[in-house]
Amino acid sequence: MRKNGSLHFPSYNGNGDVSEYIDVNGGIGAHFEYDASGRVVVDNGQSGDFEIRYSTKKIDFETGLCYYGLRYFDPSMARWISRDPLGEEGGVNVYASVRNRMVNSVDVLGLTEAAPPGYGPTNNGQPSGLGGGWKWSPDKNNGRGGKWTKPDGSDASWDGEPKGRGGKCGKPHWDRNDGKGGRDKVDENGEKVTDEEAHPPGKEEPAKDDPGSAKKSGLSPGEIAAGVGAGIAIGVGIAVVPEITIPALLVGAAAH
Repeated sequence: MRKNGSLHFPSYNGNGDVSEYIDVNGGIGAHFEYDASGRVVVDNGQSGDFEIRYSTKKIDFETGLCYYGLRYFDPSMARWISRDPLGEEGGVNVYASVRNRMVNSVDVLGLTEAAPPGYGPTNNGQPSGLGGGWKWSPDKNNGRGGKWTKPDGSDASWDGEPKGRGGKCGKPHWDRNDGKGGRDKVDENGEKVTDEEAHPPGKEEPAKDDPGSAKKSGLSPGEIAAGVGAGIAIGVGIAVVPEITIPALLVGAAAH
């Protein structure tokens, strides 16, 4: 980009936003810093001519809006100013950006959410806790945005919001495949994560026809089986009148 006849080159922060414009002599023509929604919080230098900024998108100086090709984004409100082209298929809130998950996700065209390049915690450009030799392989069909791979066939992907039974949150972890059929889970420090830690089992209610249910109700497994075969709502009978036997329930059902 040229400014006052001088050529400037953009440099980027870790999120892919333009953070500086540097001239051919190494001088900084402008420096920008942003908050999570793209508002400029630091603007040093004569920056009026540098319109490519947050998320490498063009900014409109009069309105402060960023143009993504399909929609304009308002960093001051952290939302789009027009409806999602997909309508409600893209989510109930048709003005929300990446489901309000702007720290962990990106939207390149204003159309769909994706994980940012190199998704997961990194250290010097490599997945934290996994050593070196990895390369990020993006995949738009992968819910995690892609995976990290090695020439030996191993791969790893980051699960930053694991869920267990009943919606209970688990421990964030790498799902790692050694390329030889072996799989495991480790955290960002390389420490082993168990399946229970990653996806907590939570509490599971016993089935209505299992022996444990029979012991609590005072009925035998055979009585429960007979009741089910007769089409009686045993669960209701157990909760209200646990001392009543199956024949009595049958009589009551016939009376009604």
